Amino acid sequence: MLRVATLVVICGAFTASAFAFGTKPGTHNLGSEHEKITRAATKDLEPRTLEQLSGSGEYPGAVGAPDQSNRNMLVNAASHCQAGTVASAKPDAEIDSTQAALIACRAYIVSHLDDAVAWAGQLSEPTAENTSIACDFNGTGSSVKCNVLEHLGLAFHASQDFYAQTNWVDRPSKAEISPENPPGLGKSGRADWLDPRKSIPFPEGLISGCPGDIVVLGVTFGCENGALIPIPGKMFVLSENLNKDTGPIGIGMGGVGTTKRGKINGNFGRAVSAAIEDTADKWAYFKEQLQKKFGNKRRAAILCALQRDKFDLATCSKEIAQQQSCAKRETLLTSGDFGDDDETPQIEFSTDDIEIAKTLYEGLSQFCVIEETDITRSEVTHGGVADNGRINAKASAIRALATWHSCPAALNRNLSTTSQRNKEAYQALINKPGSNGKLEMTLLTRLYADCILGAHLQRSSK
Repeated sequence: MLRVATLVVICGAFTASAFAFGTKPGTHNLGSEHEKITRAATKDLEPRTLEQLSGSGEYPGAVGAPDQSNRNMLVNAASHCQAGTVASAKPDAEIDSTQAALIACRAYIVSHLDDAVAWAGQLSEPTAENTSIACDFNGTGSSVKCNVLEHLGLAFHASQDFYAQTNWVDRPSKAEISPENPPGLGKSGRADWLDPRKSIPFPEGLISGCPGDIVVLGVTFGCENGALIPIPGKMFVLSENLNKDTGPIGIGMGGVGTTKRGKINGNFGRAVSAAIEDTADKWAYFKEQLQKKFGNKRRAAILCALQRDKFDLATCSKEIAQQQSCAKRETLLTSGDFGDDDETPQIEFSTDDIEIAKTLYEGLSQFCVIEETDITRSEVTHGGVADNGRINAKASAIRALATWHSCPAALNRNLSTTSQRNKEAYQALINKPGSNGKLEMTLLTRLYADCILGAHLQRSSK
């Protein structure tokens, strides 16, 4: 976050304060921190749409809008999670104001996520006009899609600044704790307290810094604690002593920061990782709210219009049909609605699905030899021949691939659970007295199909 007070020149040099993740590009992989974090967290947008949200180089995008002087948000503490500050004495009233400032930041984030959902409802009936991405994120309104991106950007910016500006991830230096070396919570990962789905107590010890009103010859004014002029030890915790705003960001992770607080104890790297995780979660929350408010079909239309650079009715209609099919398959999978002898839910799939599955299977069978051996052994034990076991294994895997190859997200969400369920059912069966060859073969072929599907997901993710 870049906070700039009025630039004044009176008998000396007056400069503005600058704290939290930045938007301006720099050199040697520094700068554009908000852009890099947003790109790492939102990977399902087409290039021009993603550029509108995250920015690109000199272009700040929606996530960079709070740092632009024409938005009048530079001194809005809530939009950057600032001003949750304390002094060394920490009287009760001071702690209350600390919490109030950060609670306001959380409310600001949730409010803009809600606004993004409200605007998104109009995209369920997309047109060339309301899906235009000729955006101008200046708060005066644009196309419906631009308005959605704008509110998402404002929410993402504040949630990212939370990790750069507060002491959530911080581990202070070994020096004595003081306003110049504030205590840190030393956390890794996103803060559950910022999760809109949850209502949990304010994290004990959480603070952010005082940005000040102006800096005169290196001295910050506006953060005095009962003194007429700034005096060391008589100041509120300054943003400059907490911020982790700049540093190199690689693919989804930060290096060694360049600020005083960011360069020690891995603070910048943890801030970046937590900000990416949190932004991804806010993006997921937005999509969950679309589901709750508008249902499956309208949500699918909204996301197709929002994620694509250019709305195409035919393409989106095809995608929506596919998503509805995947949702039906997922419902059957999670309900356990299997046939007595089949290893996959009882659904229809096309000839093309079968052909694709056969091709995929040829490259995946090598990863599940042990599971195939279990099937052939069981076949022989119960009076059959090994080749029949191999045929059953292959048929099971092809049916599973035909069902799920076009629904990777649904498969990824559920495979671990269903695989564990099948393992437990098989273990319970073999621990029972007596023999049930038919059920044993059914469960073994399900486990084989689970193995093939797992190998498919692993290969697809590379």
